[in-house]
Amino acid sequence: MRQNIVPCIVFIALGLTGCSAEAPAPDKAAADSGADAAPTPTTLPEGLELDRLLMHLDALAAIGADRGDTRVLGSAGFEDSARYVQAQLEAAGFVVQRQPFSHSTWAALGPGALEADGLSAFVSGRDFGPIGRSPPGDVRGPVVAVDITLPPPGGANSTHSGCEAADWRDFPAGAIALIQRGSCGFSVKVQGAEAAGAVGVILFNEGQSDRSGLIGGNLDSSIVHTIPVVEARTSVATTLLAAMAEGTVSARILVESELNEIPTENLWVDLPGQTDELVVVGGHLDSVGAGPGINDNGSGVSLVLELALLARALRESGEPAPRNTLRFAFWGAEEEGLIGSFAYVRALEPDALSAHVANLNFDMVASPNGLRAVYDGDGSAELGGFPAPDGSDVIEAMFTEHFDARDQDWHPTAFDGRSDYGPFILAGVPAGGLFTGAEALKTPVEAAQVGGTAGEALDPCYHQACDTEENIDPVLFLEMAEAAAAATAGAADLRPFVQSRQARSIPVRAEGLDYLGGCDHPRPAK
Repeated sequence: MRQNIVPCIVFIALGLTGCSAEAPAPDKAAADSGADAAPTPTTLPEGLELDRLLMHLDALAAIGADRGDTRVLGSAGFEDSARYVQAQLEAAGFVVQRQPFSHSTWAALGPGALEADGLSAFVSGRDFGPIGRSPPGDVRGPVVAVDITLPPPGGANSTHSGCEAADWRDFPAGAIALIQRGSCGFSVKVQGAEAAGAVGVILFNEGQSDRSGLIGGNLDSSIVHTIPVVEARTSVATTLLAAMAEGTVSARILVESELNEIPTENLWVDLPGQTDELVVVGGHLDSVGAGPGINDNGSGVSLVLELALLARALRESGEPAPRNTLRFAFWGAEEEGLIGSFAYVRALEPDALSAHVANLNFDMVASPNGLRAVYDGDGSAELGGFPAPDGSDVIEAMFTEHFDARDQDWHPTAFDGRSDYGPFILAGVPAGGLFTGAEALKTPVEAAQVGGTAGEALDPCYHQACDTEENIDPVLFLEMAEAAAAATAGAADLRPFVQSRQARSIPVRAEGLDYLGGCDHPRPAK
């Protein structure tokens, strides 16, 4: 466990005091709030009730069960989930804002094929599969390796295959590119292949112990690709490379797929503060197609929804407004590649973007074999990922000090943009959040610290049909909700971080933001 960064704070209601780079003294904070005296110390964390969190989860589970066991983008399950959230918020007196946008969804129409002369057939779904959003195509050509390093030199993202212009300098047109996962976005790699004249791409997993299976990735929806792309296990690459060491290997790639345009939306509500500056507290509303997504991300939706309802109830009971306006957001199309949160950030004019003080993200916060993970906003865990905007360390400390004060073990998790905070950090907005784990296996050390079963996935039903209301840990869920509430209360009084404010003054354009959904991590995944 790391050393604390800032002093432990008691968050009162929605935060007469807060954690900031220039936090005022308690007396000045009370004066700034306009309060004559300190309010009754009823805090946002203390007001949370597990029964209400589970009530929202059960409602989302029932919607999924009634609507084909999914709440995926474009489905009746998603629409009913959005209407449930909207009804709950409107019943509490909120005015719900809706941001419509559209997204082209991709579907595989068949298993496809990956064949190489002289080698045994590769099996679709086991050895390879079409990467999400790959164009259809049936191509053949010699396989050419692109800056591959096996075994990889270090941890995740330690290879750079296909990321640099030099990788493509001598690539022969008409060949199939064999590219290793690592470092840059999938679409960046595929764009390099297209520009070099490749007719197709085999993108294989990087090769570490936890990066050897199928990737489950997507290409960037904002980029029009022209060649078929399959993803493959690392063992497929080693087989091909061994054959290529003996001579040229010709291969065939077949991808059968289609794209459909689907309208969808983001939802949010505002709880006004003393200023119009915003703290956005969000989670994604959609599931994957394979299941109803009750941990991923019904848990985050239930948490954000209940925080909004409780925060408004505390305000109506007479608690003073904090410095910042709280915006509680429910993102659409996260599982398609953070599409909803990207749509939100890209739509902001520079002045509106600069009004965003912080983003808190809650995605998968009740994993049944989970742990208490906090996004590594200060980078001290050296887990890789994206540079955190100034202030993200302070947000991280809000979560970790809450856990420390309760003697609850916590673990850093990579600040890698794998969820809806990604577009915010690219735009320079400080961010943080919580996560209880997805497909990664629990280690013996983690099991000894927090319980659970070593060697099993943190969420054994991740992106599967069994991600139902039975697939959660209610005790962990409440603990994470209380930490989320404490950080929300603290962030409500944060003052803008100067360096981040300067970064946010840059206009955000669609072409100015990298697509995190296609970056070097499973997509859709956390």
